[in-house]
Amino acid sequence: MRTTEPQPLPHQTHSPESYETYCQPLTARLLRSLNLNVSYLRGSGMWLEGEVGGVQKKILDCTGGYGANLFGHKNPELIEVAKKYLEFGEPSVVQASQRTQSGLLGKELSEILLGETGEGPWITHLSNSGTETVEAALKHCLLDFSKKQLQRKQEAQKSFMELKIYVTELDGLEQMAIHRDWRYRLINLSATIAASSERKDWFLHMLMQEHDLLGLINLVHEFNSLQFE
Repeated sequence: MRTTEPQPLPHQTHSPESYETYCQPLTARLLRSLNLNVSYLRGSGMWLEGEVGGVQKKILDCTGGYGANLFGHKNPELIEVAKKYLEFGEPSVVQASQRTQSGLLGKELSEILLGETGEGPWITHLSNSGTETVEAALKHCLLDFSKKQLQRKQEAQKSFMELKIYVTELDGLEQMAIHRDWRYRLINLSATIAASSERKDWFLHMLMQEHDLLGLINLVHEFNSLQFE
């Protein structure tokens, strides 16, 4: 049985000028300066085939599409799966749907992480690119940080309320003694506070004008609230 060499698709025609002119001028110039301005026509395993100086050459792919081709170009097992997927006719990019395969993948990953960490279940967020992955990670960090900040703020609020109750039970002389001691300590500690110079100046200015223990506590509480923002 005679076989023929598969022909490249029309859009795979070698045309570096079009890419440099209409898509990525600066990137294309950089590639050209490094002799990397090659249009690859086919790939197999770790090797790519392309035209370099008018000569067809095999070139070792050392990046693998930054992980997108982690299993090599034209991996036979992946091609077989793709063929079955296309032949079966299962739809793709159906946004409002239960994605069974994604769920099974998430379950398997969760079980692996559960075995490694002893914690779970884990939730898998799938993305299309490294950019989306980093963006999602940053959003999760910000959400977690906001949650912890709220918890800290609530704990501080509770501590200040308990402190006020304690102070109101003291007599006048005890309050005056504590006020002098705390104000002295706060003045000395103000230089080490992690805050802007403007906020430190404001705090010191207000501190020097505060002659009441409850007022001093309220000032520190206000400053803490500003620090949480």
